[in-house]
Amino acid sequence: MKPSNAASELSKSYVSTNGKLVLVDPPLKHVVKTAKAILNELPISVISMVTAMFLSQLYLLFHISQVLQSTVHQSNVKAPLFLFVMLGVFICIAFKLGWSLVTEKEEALHKAALLRKAQSLHKNSAKLSSKK
Repeated sequence: MKPSNAASELSKSYVSTNGKLVLVDPPLKHVVKTAKAILNELPISVISMVTAMFLSQLYLLFHISQVLQSTVHQSNVKAPLFLFVMLGVFICIAFKLGWSLVTEKEEALHKAALLRKAQSLHKNSAKLSSKK
């Protein structure tokens, strides 16, 4: 996995005192940043696998529409429809994995920032107490 700084860009959003989510960026730009962060976190093999599944879904969708237009073989829709749904579930699982990785990285960066702040406060208080 490539190290990226995309997760730290996502953490600029915050929850206001009213409990509403305040996004630094407009919602569409935030979605695009989140999608880019997920794609940066997922390995190339997973991205290629998801792309292949998506293309298979397009093929299955075309096949299902052709079968439904045909009056002879309408009972043959169950298997392609099942495969279509299962591929969709697998794609969702892959993106959920990416979302979890991005969220974990964002939390780790936040904790690291808090630790750095605590260490700097500790050093500053130690310097002040040694001067007295």
